[in-house]
Amino acid sequence: IHIHTNAQLWTPGIWTQIDAGVRAYIKSAEISIDAASPETYALNRRGGKWDRLLRNLAFIGGLRREGPLEFVKIHMVVQQNNFREMPAFFELGKQFGIDVVYFSRLADWGTFDEAELTRRSVHQANHPLHGELRRVLQDPRLRDPSVDLGNLTEFLS
Repeated sequence: IHIHTNAQLWTPGIWTQIDAGVRAYIKSAEISIDAASPETYALNRRGGKWDRLLRNLAFIGGLRREGPLEFVKIHMVVQQNNFREMPAFFELGKQFGIDVVYFSRLADWGTFDEAELTRRSVHQANHPLHGELRRVLQDPRLRDPSVDLGNLTEFLS
């Protein structure tokens, strides 16, 4: 079983409420976070609590070290308000023993109107901060084998 979550409710108490036989089959997880600071997290994960996330990541990291989890990935959708935090997001993954730190472009899911989507889409070559994104992508931490730059890889050159 693979779990994709924001980890806000993945507490020890909730975990033990899952039947032990089912827990044994939960082998992997992806956690969507989209930030590496409490301020950015509050903007991108409205209603989520940064302190709770960190406590739960510590618990999930323990499940990875001790089992049953065999693989854990954290995910950041890169946009105008978080791209500078990419190296710190890598460090967050390292802190909790995460297997893969994954980054992806902001996609148009109909969440934002056209103006807001354009403002946030720092991966677009015509975005005023695109050059700065490309500089952030040169950070050596983002070359670590645990980092997957996904559809941002083309901006490395």
